[in-house]
Amino acid sequence: MLSELTPREMQVVRLMVMGYSNTQIAEMLYIAYSTAKAHVQAILSKLNVRNRVQAAVVAADFLGITAEMVVEVAERFPETAETED
Repeated sequence: MLSELTPREMQVVRLMVMGYSNTQIAEMLYIAYSTAKAHVQAILSKLNVRNRVQAAVVAADFLGITAEMVVEVAERFPETAETED
């Protein structure tokens, strides 16, 4: 599944797993918001999932990222908490 993603989409999906919003992903990767959103849509399509939460679950499992790891990052960096796009 994840093997179908481009290198940039892999960067985006890793950030999605960590709970970053499209706006935050765009800022972190120095891309336009619309580009980040397009990457997310491509990821959803390629992973055959309906939303970013499902994509994050699939990717986290594949990448070996546990819920505890995500919580640890969220606690250390509260400014990364997802905001509405």
